[in-house]
Amino acid sequence: MLMIDDYTNLHYSLMKVNSVLNKAILRKAGELSLTKGQPKVLEALFSLEEADQTTIASFCEIDNATIGGIINRMEAKGLIKRQMKAGNRRSIYVSLTDEGRRKAKIMNGYFRQIDDDAQALLSTDERESLKKILGKIMEALNARS
Repeated sequence: MLMIDDYTNLHYSLMKVNSVLNKAILRKAGELSLTKGQPKVLEALFSLEEADQTTIASFCEIDNATIGGIINRMEAKGLIKRQMKAGNRRSIYVSLTDEGRRKAKIMNGYFRQIDDDAQALLSTDERESLKKILGKIMEALNARS
């Protein structure tokens, strides 16, 4: 078994874990004809119900220039819809269609399964510790950026 100690740098270890998780997610997303970025947008909109593109980009950790193309492709597939907020012609909000909501529910199940698989060797206490440690790492990195 490969141990995390085999990697000398935190950034390398996190990159490897992220890469394996992303491959698993994209494999399952492919079963739903979803492409890179789309599962995360579905997750964001399932959580937020509706949001503007900037909020979605922030939720997904995707830059604003990239989110527009992802949303355009999702709209063409009938997964999301855009609508103007009453009284504000400049604000376009995005929400899930019924088909988008259906695929979001399926993807959420995949996310849970992949998360469970990734943590299969961890005890409940280790899972909680991991969440806290990752939260502290994010807090430290966000404070420096």
